[in-house]
Amino acid sequence: MIIGEKERQELFNAMTRIGNQAYQRILARIYNDQLTLVEAADAQTERLRMQALTTGKINIVANGEYLEYDYGVPADQVHTVDVGDQWDNPDANLLKTVDLAKSTVRNATGVRVEYMLLNSATLDKMLMNKQMKQLINPDAPDIPILLDSEFRRVFRTYTGIEIITYDKMYRDEQGVMHSYIPEGVVTFIPRGDLGNTNYGTTPEEFDLMNSSNHRADVAIVRVGVAIKSWKQEDPVNSKTVVSQIVMPSFEQASHV
Repeated sequence: MIIGEKERQELFNAMTRIGNQAYQRILARIYNDQLTLVEAADAQTERLRMQALTTGKINIVANGEYLEYDYGVPADQVHTVDVGDQWDNPDANLLKTVDLAKSTVRNATGVRVEYMLLNSATLDKMLMNKQMKQLINPDAPDIPILLDSEFRRVFRTYTGIEIITYDKMYRDEQGVMHSYIPEGVVTFIPRGDLGNTNYGTTPEEFDLMNSSNHRADVAIVRVGVAIKSWKQEDPVNSKTVVSQIVMPSFEQASHV
């Protein structure tokens, strides 16, 4: 974020001619830009967490470098459903697929999965499933679509699993919007903490907050997100950058 000549002139005019209310609006816009930078850092952190949950790996571009990390989710616990049983097929044997996921984790680790994480687009396909319609409305199995709340209740009764939908999105390095959880991807998870979000010490935090020999202001927010602001003399500008060193851990990678 750069506060250049245009922004400075707007602030000056607001203070001297327009009045305090306009000055406050312009000042709020400038600080909202700073908040946007922090929120972008939060989105990147969430992207790492959700990649770990949905793929067992992290693949991301940071500072121009391609980074990859594999958490070691067992290969036999990553399953692609056969075409006939994919959940966009109303005739799919939904309960069989869910039981396979449960038993695979239980037999390998002794841990019981209790939640199913997916987005609403995937759940909408499940609401068309004929097997579930028959269970919920045996006298009227041909209803067009099931109620979300009723489906969740009966699904939990038959599987012991609670459905969690997550529909937030992020913008990638090319400006394209993506869902944190892609359509058609489902993750079965156990109860309890799956891991932690670990922040490292940024260069700004280490060098600038432990030295007075600089012309920058540094603040740490969100545990480990560094906000650095400084002024340039020629041309006269004020700049703000946000940085973080962050990596999620995934202690329960073998239990999903």
